[in-house]
Amino acid sequence: MRCLGVLGIVACAGGSPDADPGETDTASTGGVTLEALAPADGADVRVEDPVVFEVAFTGETVPTLDIEDQLGEALVPPDPVVEDGVATWTVPVAFGTWTWTAVVGDAGTDARTLVAHQAPFAPTVEISPAAPRTGDALTASWSGPETDLDDDPVTYALTWLRNGEATSHGATVPGTEVVRDDVWTAQVVASDPFHTAEPAEASRTIANVPPVIDAVDVSPAMPVVGEQVTVTVEASDVEDDVLRIVTQWRPDEATPWTTFNGSFTLVGLVSDAKLRVEVGDGIDRVDTVRSLTLG
Repeated sequence: MRCLGVLGIVACAGGSPDADPGETDTASTGGVTLEALAPADGADVRVEDPVVFEVAFTGETVPTLDIEDQLGEALVPPDPVVEDGVATWTVPVAFGTWTWTAVVGDAGTDARTLVAHQAPFAPTVEISPAAPRTGDALTASWSGPETDLDDDPVTYALTWLRNGEATSHGATVPGTEVVRDDVWTAQVVASDPFHTAEPAEASRTIANVPPVIDAVDVSPAMPVVGEQVTVTVEASDVEDDVLRIVTQWRPDEATPWTTFNGSFTLVGLVSDAKLRVEVGDGIDRVDTVRSLTLG
């Protein structure tokens, strides 16, 4: 009788270990040794990377690979590749903890475990304000779990992109750098010790700021019928766009607006005289209507 022990594995051939020492092995039985080479016990792997199992063996019988998950569900591996006394299986595994052994007859390797890790979930990303304009500061926020399904800690990294180019801002982009037609993207990447997940992102296209009517001056302040009225308009635009200013007046509500340039003569049966000023920057327009106080 002969017994071989390798890495806590005992394989016996030619009878029981308690057989008489004078007994000899038979040629048909032969000795069997098995040695688990890879992966190491307690190995951490990623679900997207197939696991390579390697077992060295002696004898003519190729070992069988037994794999079970934490629920005892067995996985059927493909046929191994055998070369120079080493059997190699390449096996995709799902998320979870797996226990595996290699066996030939009554001989088997010690059970080993491996943990297949899954990438963390992508966070939800938001940018405020929801409809930014030139000069508005942008703030990124995101939400996601502190640990993933493996209970691994999850960290988050933010990158701001301006028109696709990375910048070096923190959570907030100052308004001085926010300009019309630029596209700002907040990109957040979740990572655990084994994975860097695909980035999650939110984007905003910066809108135009409408022009502002700063002042409307009427001279004389209290005109009378038949008098020439001069109107001076002051307007401004954040983007320094060329502004188009339109001035109109009407003597009463029933009369259509009359457009004038700089001044007009107050004529007609003036009962409810009004002045209208419109300023446009080529994208947005603003206007104001005010009553004329008659002298």
